Amino acid sequence: MSFLISFKLCKLSSVALVALSAISLLASANDEISPWGATVKSAIIPGWGQFVTGGKIKAVISLTGTYGLAVAGLIARARYLDVYNNYYVPAALAGSPEADRYYDLATQRYKLSKGLFFAAAGVWVYSMIDSYVSSIITNAQIKARKLKFDTERIDKFDLEYKVMEGELRIKATTEF
Repeated sequence: MSFLISFKLCKLSSVALVALSAISLLASANDEISPWGATVKSAIIPGWGQFVTGGKIKAVISLTGTYGLAVAGLIARARYLDVYNNYYVPAALAGSPEADRYYDLATQRYKLSKGLFFAAAGVWVYSMIDSYVSSIITNAQIKARKLKFDTERIDKFDLEYKVMEGELRIKATTEF
């Protein structure tokens, strides 16, 4: 049941990521990207900020990594609760020597679930930081292209001047 729910959540968020990114890309095809805007997008859906900045592979890795680790954490938590409630508690109430073994098993699964949740949070935070940095790099590339275009236009500017007796003639030509 939890696999089905997590698959549907991943599928839904993937569709949302693609739709929102398509809108963002259409709105600003050659415009600069706000670093904080990309960070907020990655905070809403992991990987959205990378997708907007052009890192499609990083976006997929961030999205699947975050959701995959979170789902694995949920599964480990469900197994912890199963061992704790169905094995440890009855054994402890009955005074069985197996109670210590069940307690250790439950503790291992609890620590695993906690670690997986922290790893998911780490991937999510990395996604936000990477979105910020990627947007700054993308903006620098956009500015470099604009600067190159402007310098090419300046190269097409021509200035001539002639000095004659009592007269100065200046001729400026450019191409658009």
